Amino acid sequence: MDHFVLDKVLFSKEEQESLLLALKGIKAIEPEKSEQAYSKLQSLFKLPEDNWLEVDFSPWYQENEGAQFDRLKSGILNRKKVAFEYISQSNQREKRVCNPLKLIFKSQTWYLQAFCLSRKDFRVFKISRMQSLKIMDETFTPMVVPEIAVPEREGQRIELTLAFSKEILYRVFDDFDHQDITIQKDGSAIVTTQVTDQRWLIRQLLSYGKHLKILSPDSIKERMKHEIEEIRANYDF
Repeated sequence: MDHFVLDKVLFSKEEQESLLLALKGIKAIEPEKSEQAYSKLQSLFKLPEDNWLEVDFSPWYQENEGAQFDRLKSGILNRKKVAFEYISQSNQREKRVCNPLKLIFKSQTWYLQAFCLSRKDFRVFKISRMQSLKIMDETFTPMVVPEIAVPEREGQRIELTLAFSKEILYRVFDDFDHQDITIQKDGSAIVTTQVTDQRWLIRQLLSYGKHLKILSPDSIKERMKHEIEEIRANYDF
């Protein structure tokens, strides 16, 4: 009704704080609109300014994907098909035309959930792998977006025992469950953990450089040696 006014007493203090917290959380996506709504509701609720939370989706050392994100958001809201080139996990460069449906932030990365017209099925694309993104003039009808199925892990579960030098301890606590980490007297760490033996495992272990020593199993040691030999072959010694 035209004369209706939202009464602040409809919300408890905890609900008011939760609503403002949600607006602050999405400020990184819609800065101007979120800030306006936040200011209005904060004034209505008569709550003090609270700066204990800030959400920023951009990476530390790379240019953010703002332009890419904005184009995809526009495609979703206006129901416009999008075309792009995509680098698949098999390292193939593929041209895709999709109905963009949802943007998803998961595990420090933005993804696009879309209906791929070439595959005739729903797919999830990593935005950082998209190139030559274009918004098409052609529109699509609304679609029911299915829940994203948890991908099946390929490979068997194995137990890894790893030794890390103290110089890289900060990454150890970033990457492993704290209960799997045992700190030694000299400040180094021993990690015993269960992982799925996938293709990327050796490359991930290599990222620790000289600060990692694989203690077990022997099969992973051998694969690491083989990978190091292939790396050495790229250089003249």
